[in-house]
Amino acid sequence: LGSWNQDPALDDSSQEYLIQETFVHPDFNSWPAENDIALFKLNRKVEFNQHIKPICLNTKESDFKQATASGWGTVKFLGEKSKYLKIVDLQVHPDKTCADIFIPASLKYNSSTMICAGPIVKDKDTCKGDSGGPLQVLLGETNNYLQIGILSFGIGCGRVDSPSIYTQISSFIPWIEDIVWS
Repeated sequence: LGSWNQDPALDDSSQEYLIQETFVHPDFNSWPAENDIALFKLNRKVEFNQHIKPICLNTKESDFKQATASGWGTVKFLGEKSKYLKIVDLQVHPDKTCADIFIPASLKYNSSTMICAGPIVKDKDTCKGDSGGPLQVLLGETNNYLQIGILSFGIGCGRVDSPSIYTQISSFIPWIEDIVWS
């Protein structure tokens, strides 16, 4: 956790943890992706510092217009994985826009469990290898981040007309709480 660089010699802010247990959503389907969410129980308590902080989870359906994604994926579709953690601001699209894009392509878009977001600027997007990364918004009143999604899949990278699909965190809060509090 807390890593920003793939070279351990340059990245002294990271901490290593082992995954003790994995909880995959019982209704997970890999393709087309549905209920694409899992939780990890780590081998020890996380030590928070300036680079490792908790994030709030969105508990209700919201209407955010813009959000930030991050990941270690490629910077273009057939490119190499990034050596540095990349961050990109994305436009969150209305459900109708997402359904109009994905349903004709024979892909499911379920507005109750999915969000779609894509590039504001051409070629500035999540890409191959970023799946599982967060979609988050900065709450101005508290200066804390709120995670609203988890990158599930997309069609290509950096295309303004083709946003990516994110698992909508708020739809899975009861499942998350059942695991965390049990």
